[in-house]
Amino acid sequence: MHRFSSVVILLVFLSSCTPFQPHPRPIQPVPLPKSYLVSLEATTARERWWEAFDSPELNRLVSEALDDNLDIRAARARLRQARAQARKAGSPLTPGLNLNGEASKSQSYRDHDLVNDSTEVTAGLAASYELDLWGRIRGGQQAARRNADAALKDVQAAAVSVAGEVASTWVDLLAARQEISILEQQIELNTTRLDLQLN
Repeated sequence: MHRFSSVVILLVFLSSCTPFQPHPRPIQPVPLPKSYLVSLEATTARERWWEAFDSPELNRLVSEALDDNLDIRAARARLRQARAQARKAGSPLTPGLNLNGEASKSQSYRDHDLVNDSTEVTAGLAASYELDLWGRIRGGQQAARRNADAALKDVQAAAVSVAGEVASTWVDLLAARQEISILEQQIELNTTRLDLQLN
């Protein structure tokens, strides 16, 4: 009897316990600061960061690199293609008009005399519009726009990468020029000291 009452008490105790379950929290996206957004199509100073060096040489080098880089050219071509596909994807949402025309001329002769001379002109106009009841066209248009946005980001990423490489190489070039200048000054100083010691 004692065991039976222990089992019953244990079952009552266990049935009253529920495992801890935390309340679900809504996941809110963290907004990205505007300073992290880069758009090379705009021309603000922050987006053309290399201009902060105030070097016409660097500006020229970056401009030439951005114009002549094959990766950027390919990315720009993909961007133009994606934008054209986005425009094409949305074209069924506008009515289509088809205009056609035809002209014909006929003459009939009898015993070398003109009996009948007629000209017939016909024209037709047809309009069509596709109803997007299930959202197929708008969904395709939205997907094409997203592809165009992704292609724009590819162009921007390639441009930032190329500009960064050019600026890094330019800084190395400035350092090398400075080292050459210091070495030339050191050679001149050593030559002067040698002349003073020999005289």
